[in-house]
This record gives sequence, structure tokens and C-alpha cells, in this order.
Amino acid sequence: MLIGDKTNNVVRLEPALGRDFMRAYSLRAAVASVAMLVTAGCIHLVKFSGEATEFNIQVADAQNKTLLLNVVRAAHRFPMHFTELSTLSGTGTLTVGGTLTVPAGILNGGMSTGAIAPTGSITETPTFNVAVLETQEFYQGMLKSISVDQISNYINEGLQPELVYSLAFGEILYQDPPDAQAIKFENNFHAMPPPDVADHPAPDVPACFGPIVPPQTQDGKVSEYSCFKRILQALIMRRLTTEPVKSVSNLGPLLSQEPFNDLKWLSGFDPKVIKITAVEADDCKETVDRGLADSCPEGMKGLPRDQRDALEKGLRLYRLQKETSESRFCFDQPLEKRTDQPKYVDLPSKIEHANIPPNLLCHNRLPKDYRPPKGEKAGGDKKIDRPFALALSDGSQSDDPFTVQVEPRSTEGIIYYLGEIGRCEMKLDDTTACVTPSIAASSRLRDSPEDVLFTVQRGDPSRPSLNESDATSVAVNWAGYRYSVPVDPTARDRSGQVLRILTQLVALNRSAKDFPTPAVVPILTH
Repeated sequence: MLIGDKTNNVVRLEPALGRDFMRAYSLRAAVASVAMLVTAGCIHLVKFSGEATEFNIQVADAQNKTLLLNVVRAAHRFPMHFTELSTLSGTGTLTVGGTLTVPAGILNGGMSTGAIAPTGSITETPTFNVAVLETQEFYQGMLKSISVDQISNYINEGLQPELVYSLAFGEILYQDPPDAQAIKFENNFHAMPPPDVADHPAPDVPACFGPIVPPQTQDGKVSEYSCFKRILQALIMRRLTTEPVKSVSNLGPLLSQEPFNDLKWLSGFDPKVIKITAVEADDCKETVDRGLADSCPEGMKGLPRDQRDALEKGLRLYRLQKETSESRFCFDQPLEKRTDQPKYVDLPSKIEHANIPPNLLCHNRLPKDYRPPKGEKAGGDKKIDRPFALALSDGSQSDDPFTVQVEPRSTEGIIYYLGEIGRCEMKLDDTTACVTPSIAASSRLRDSPEDVLFTVQRGDPSRPSLNESDATSVAVNWAGYRYSVPVDPTARDRSGQVLRILTQLVALNRSAKDFPTPAVVPILTH
């Protein structure tokens, strides 16, 4: 209660009421201070979406720089080393406390003052693990040639075939006749050797350019890439693509009905890929139109006497089969046969006018009632020792096939290939026959200039145009220089897409079980 003194106009507080007021005021102030700390801390900790996305940006930047760093190392003939940012986690801790000091004088009517000292702290502790991928499994995958399935994935995504094939194919082999020595056309930037050098086209073999003047460097050199590119474009013009093919392989011999009375012995098989096929006598008889069924490749003569007798009596036998699906190369062309015999001036024109056999045509190009000639299979043989070989015919009376075989690269080979492009861009080797201004691939737009396949730029680390916040490029510092790869949203420069493909191929070779135990590097922020 407040009491006014009219004489000196001083407002006094009665001792008993003052003590109550001070205690209440102190308690409210302490509670309010603690509440403000808790509220501020909770708001800070709950709104983590911005920090989570920032973690993602930092991880992406680290992975992109590691990838580009290895491309730069390959360009300078340095060994490559891969690290993986395997885990990234963050924790937030809120600590709230304080002290409230009330002097004894207040309780006895004195004029001493109390003290309120609230305390609080917020601690964020992000941690990340960096693993060194120097494992046997990782490098076995890196050195293994990429598969047709991997190539097919990128073709089906809609990427330009020339972009995908330029990365995936290391060389093209030409062989005519089938028992002749293969001629190599490599996808590199070495100067093309003269015709009389071994393993290169002789004068009587269709060459790469014919009367066409090939693109040359300033010193008159012709790059092997220029020749490879022309042959590759001829295959693409014939619409070389991929398609999925289902194949069936037999597991074990034919079985009678008796083993299937108790199916416990099948518990170790995967029911998703294993099926049980019934086999009848007609399946084991070879006919002119159909041949032998896949479920009975032995034929009647190759079966044991008891199984042959069972089939002849009309009984059924059974066989376990495994179904798989894999991709293969094919030509998306109509079923036709050329009767003309044009004179070929070079190998690309020979490919452009070649007869494509039915077994190399994509399935969707064959009529439903089509029956391949005896000895051929529509859609290709299920067991091909050379899956990258394409046997074509030149349309002559002899109809002798010639073979064009593509040799795929490994993931590490793709990185070195990009490094070779970087060597040309940075002019690190004056003995190479680089194609200027850069390696190109066909554009999606008709009658448009070719797109840049990949490019690496080298500059001064202090250049402000290549700072850390530049979102239009991937950049890394190495050996006193700053190297960058442009990322073009319009995709006229395909460097960004190439890095994306390379990122996925490298990731396919990672295995968490083979990561060594990493060191944890804590970063504390207050």
C-alpha cells in the first residue's frame, strides 16, 4: 500500500508491504528472464530446416570439389585419390540457469537491494566423418568396364546418345572379314598415325575420312578423336540404341514329379527370379520352324533313357529356370534389306549403307509374325560372348558381314578421358592433336551448333569471378591455381551433366561396409 506525505511529497512504502513487493518482483523478474531464454533457445533449435539445407549444400560442394580435383589430377598425370563424406550429424543443446540473491536486510525492513543473475547457453555441434576409399572393392568397381545396363539408363533418361557414347566408349574396332585383324579407332587426342603403321587402316581398307578433309590442328595434325567421332556419328545415324532383353537360364537337369512332393529343398532359392517350367515331348523335338525349346536344349537324344521314355509316354518333366533382364545394343531401324551396292569412300559411309541383320534390330521394329531364318534369333542370341560387337553386312552379293565392336571404358577411364580434355583446354601437352575450341556433342536442337561436351578452366585463385559463392561453376584450388567447370542451365555446355553422370558412376562403387573407421572432427559454434 502506498502512503503519501503531504509535507515533503515523498511516497513511502510500508516495511511489511515492501518485503512482499520485493519478493514478488524478484520472482517475476527471474521467471521472466528464464522464460525469455527458453523461448529464444527453443525458437533457435526448432527452426533447423535452414541449417539442414545448408548441410546439404556444403556436402554437395565437398563432393563436387573432390570429383573435379581428381579430374585435374588426371590432367596433370597425378594419381587419383577419393574420399567420401560418409556421415554428417548435428546436435543442439540448450542450457538455462541463474541465481537470485535476496539480502537479509530486505527481510528485516532494510533498504538493501537484491540481485538476479539468469544464465543460458545454446551449443550446436555438427560432426562429419570423412572416409578414404582406398578399398579393394572400390577400386575393383572403378577399374571394371561400365555395363550396357548403365549406358541404357542414361539413354532412356533422354541424354544425347553422342554425349553418353563419347564418355562410355574408349575405342571402336573394325573387322572385315571376321577372321581379319581388327583395326582400332581410339577415342583420344593422340595424333593419327600414317596408314602404313600396324593396327591402322591400310590403303585397301575403308578409312575414316576418305576424300573428306578431316579437322586438323594448327600444325596439321589429325586427332584420333576426329576419326572416332565420325564413325560414332555414323552408328548414331543408324539409330544405335539399347533395349531390355529378358533371358532364361536353366538350373540343373530335368526333374520328375517326385522331388516336388516336398518343396523344402527350394527354400534357398529366390522366388522372384526362379520359376518351375513344365517340359513336354514336343519341347525336346527339333523342328524346322522352331528348333528346340529353351527349357530342353539337350533334345531327345541328349536325355537319359528313363526321361526320354517318360516324355514319349506323355508324362511331363520339370526344370528350374532363372529369369533375368539385361540390356543390349540394337538398331532402331525398320526391317529391310538393301539391294544396291554403293561404292564406299570411307568406313562411316559403309556403316550408313550397311544391311542390319534381324538379330540386331530392336524388338519393336520386328513384325509380330516375323520368323527369323534358320540359325538366327530375332532379338539376338541370349548368350553372346562379345556383347559389344555389331555384325553388319555391306549389301554385296557375297553378303559377308563386317564387325564393328565398341570397347567400353571403366569409371576411372572416364575420369582420365575428362582429364585429357582438360590437358587440351589448358595446353599442357604440345604433342597432342587437340580439337579446338573443345570437344563437342550433337545438339538436341536441329541445325544448331554442337554442344560443348566438357571443359576445364584454369585461373588465378584470387580472381573474384571464381569465388566460393559462384553458383554457375564447380571450382577447386590445387597447386597454386583455381580450376573450374562451368554449369550451364541451358545445357549448351554439357559439363554439368558430365559431372552428374560421373558422380553416379563413382557412387555405384562405394560400399559402407568397407569404409575404414574414420576420425571425427567436431566443429563447435556458440
